[in-house]
Amino acid sequence: MSTASVAVRVTSCWNSVAEVDLRLSERQITAALCGRDAASRVELAQLTGLPRTTAVAAVASLLQRGVLVERGDPREGPRPVGRPPTMVSLADPPGPVAVIVFGHAESRIAVCDYGGAVLARQPLQVSASDPVSAVKSALAELPGGPPAAAVVAVPYPLDRERGVPVSARDAPPATFPNLQPLPEWLRTDPTGAFRAALHVPVISENDANLAALGEALFGAGRRRRGVVHVSIKDGIGAGLVLDGRLHRGTTGIAGELAHVSVRDDGRLCVCGGRGCLATVYRNGPQLIDEIQSAYGHPLTFADMQTLAAQGDVGVRRILSDLGRTVGRPLADLAVLLNPDTIIVDGALGDAAEPVVDGVRETLERHTPPMISRTVAVLPGTLGTDALFAGAVALARQRHHHDLFAGIPVEGG
Repeated sequence: MSTASVAVRVTSCWNSVAEVDLRLSERQITAALCGRDAASRVELAQLTGLPRTTAVAAVASLLQRGVLVERGDPREGPRPVGRPPTMVSLADPPGPVAVIVFGHAESRIAVCDYGGAVLARQPLQVSASDPVSAVKSALAELPGGPPAAAVVAVPYPLDRERGVPVSARDAPPATFPNLQPLPEWLRTDPTGAFRAALHVPVISENDANLAALGEALFGAGRRRRGVVHVSIKDGIGAGLVLDGRLHRGTTGIAGELAHVSVRDDGRLCVCGGRGCLATVYRNGPQLIDEIQSAYGHPLTFADMQTLAAQGDVGVRRILSDLGRTVGRPLADLAVLLNPDTIIVDGALGDAAEPVVDGVRETLERHTPPMISRTVAVLPGTLGTDALFAGAVALARQRHHHDLFAGIPVEGG
């Protein structure tokens, strides 16, 4: 293989203009690290097919120029005998990331560092017609200075460049009375409006996808190759993360677990289907309504978590039933996709355990042993911060992609 260097001027919305001068072996190393939190030199040699000495030399050169940084081994579990390998990763871009979360029940804004830590956060009061002004005002109040990038999370499937798909746009509010009507500004992709107003690079993404990416890269799915994350607390959904990258599908609807039909004679759904999971378990408040009928006093979501932790039979039965219901389409997905991990929404807290048990029971019943024995069903570990961690990971991936993706691996 030729060792000639490739010099490319990369114009990136994330990093003005950068001069990138990489040998072909170095280019292969950076490509292997895009979408991964870290890797050892031995792993990079295996991923790229380079001789180990060539991979080690390329890593040393990239470390010296600040393209890579060394980190401790983030992997959990027993360590091999001997000195643990030193991990390397792509250097983080400068500046914090603003994460703007538009939810069905509430909206939030936060500033995060590239390690996934939330530096500051606060509720966000948004008008239906002008969310940009509210975001600009809230960002000015948060400490840490102006962000270098922003990620906008929305509670609907999002078709890039088009906005929310038509079926969700035109649904009458009465279809899902517990959800707010779709705001006008989501009928198109909101990315451009926020980019123009904030004067920083912006990505818009579905909230369930961001939570999935956060758990896959920073939480329970860390160092795993195929992750399915199931959101439950604020709405049934799923995100698919394959080899560290989100899989969105052709129009951004991949993982829309809420619109898998689970009852042939069920109610008509907003998507045009019938008996969708969304018509059975719509979101956290609806789940509380089902539990509420067995108690003589009002219950909050926190009450449900406490009851589950205390072993309340009725609450745990409903949560297990939810896990079995959600687990049925997940079983089919596990056969088709063959993931190694299914993660149940960590925002459920103590209520996650019976849901996990229900999902695992259904997988064992409806998948062949070669699938059920190899897929782990785990509760999330990041709680409500999974979305913020995923937003940071997505911003980092976009930055690295724009810097390195255009450089040819092979000469010419």
